[in-house]
Amino acid sequence: MKLTLRNQIILAIIGVIALCAAMLFFLIWPQFQKVGELSDEIKAQDEQIAAARDLLNRRIEARDNAARTSAEYILQTNRVPDSPELPSLIIEIQDAADSSGLMLERIAPEPATEDLETYTAYQVKLELVGRWADYIDFMRRLEKMTRGVRVVETTIDYSEPSGSAASTQTVETETEVAVTMFIEVYTINADASSTGTATPPPTP
Repeated sequence: MKLTLRNQIILAIIGVIALCAAMLFFLIWPQFQKVGELSDEIKAQDEQIAAARDLLNRRIEARDNAARTSAEYILQTNRVPDSPELPSLIIEIQDAADSSGLMLERIAPEPATEDLETYTAYQVKLELVGRWADYIDFMRRLEKMTRGVRVVETTIDYSEPSGSAASTQTVETETEVAVTMFIEVYTINADASSTGTATPPPTP
């Protein structure tokens, strides 16, 4: 049977549609599936990267915390050592006096004044002379010393450079002073050092 021109055109259109459908099914649709699979893989990779970054951040934080903890431990060990370490203490006090301009005339460590289970306290007598301004600077340096120091008692005698009596109301920076001072330092006892329990009284 001979098809009319109209039927031939219709069949041709149907054939093109079928061909396009076949191409969509066999060629394009698998590509969509691959795109979906790649999207899933990319999502999984992103999740792994996020997890790795989170782990890295936690490790960095742990490292920084460990460094801070170690630094704090070293600082406290220096401030309250497990032995008197008087030679280094004397050197540090002498350096503070020299830097402030005072003359350290005498330094006399005394026997332990307080010996408890966790720590031992030692007193050190200092005799210094110089200007009032130098004494103020020395006190600031004393607060910043590596070793923990507490001032227990201070006696100050004032005199003007010319020899006249200093005013009791105000003290000029150039006023000469003779200072007798008792300071207290501490050592941590061996048992307390290993257990990390009590610590000496806070130093000012």
